[in-house]
Amino acid sequence: SAAGNGTFNNAGTLNWGDGTGAARSLNPIFNNSGTVNVNDGLNINVGGSDSGVYDVDAGKTLNFAGGTRNLNAGSNIIGAGTMNAAGTVNANGNLGIAATGNVIVNGTLNLDTPAAALSFANPLTVLAGVLNATDDLSVATLNWSGGNITGSGLLTTTGTSTLSGGATKDLTDKTWNNSGTVDITAGSFRVFNSAGAAVFNNQAGGVVNVTSNSGTPISAAGNGTFNNAGTLNWGD
Repeated sequence: SAAGNGTFNNAGTLNWGDGTGAARSLNPIFNNSGTVNVNDGLNINVGGSDSGVYDVDAGKTLNFAGGTRNLNAGSNIIGAGTMNAAGTVNANGNLGIAATGNVIVNGTLNLDTPAAALSFANPLTVLAGVLNATDDLSVATLNWSGGNITGSGLLTTTGTSTLSGGATKDLTDKTWNNSGTVDITAGSFRVFNSAGAAVFNNQAGGVVNVTSNSGTPISAAGNGTFNNAGTLNWGD
């Protein structure tokens, strides 16, 4: 714990738990240039800057719960566990967990990694807040129940995307190419031109199933565009 903005700087190895305990919190300003082994759930409640590595075990969650977390050049989050961006996370380093674990957005996640492209093999979950990706994103499974997906990078979905929950889901100034299946089960999906161009492309072979009871399950603002070259199933 900490009082009065105490700071914890890690340049060595921090082993968080032994794999048998409950999630616990780390409350000082935390800066990591070494290695953090997330063996039990870790809630980092205050911001900081990192150039080191977080290794998240399967079944465990690294929760950036508050403040602003700057994942700078040289940083990486790896492992088979889960990263939750509940505060603000600026990912300018590597994000290996995209390929090996799970990523949840519940606050703000800004993606601008050195590779300029990320492939999510496991579910990418957007619960609320903002996913802002300069990177191109290739996503096998997208679970989207609220918030905003934006940024200049291309979003490509190849598996099943589920848009659920009563909140409006905004695709803002971004292009989304779908060659998989999009299930709009609740609320509204809005294609929103704010300062750029928002385009949803249901490509040949892609399927969009609309079963939401919203009066406008697919809406637009600022002349957002929906291009259908696949199959649109309106209702059940």
